Amino acid sequence: MEVLILIGLLLYFLPTIVAESWKKQNADAIFLLNFLLGWTLIGWVISFVWAASSPKITHGGLTSCHKCGEHILRTARRCSFCHQRTF
Repeated sequence: MEVLILIGLLLYFLPTIVAESWKKQNADAIFLLNFLLGWTLIGWVISFVWAASSPKITHGGLTSCHKCGEHILRTARRCSFCHQRTF
């Protein structure tokens, strides 16, 4: 029974887990949306899509690395900080 509860909580907070693991700048807002409206299917889907979306292009053709969160060139194949391949 405890295993089912744990699995349910992990699935419920999956958008928050994704946002934190990708070091999204708005992970706190994603958590709040997930916590308050995740019980509705639409709230959970919106928070998951928001968490899983690629980072937006910022000033000067830069984007954020999905692993370490550092700003890198949009055209970079690897992050110059953590050496993670970009998408």
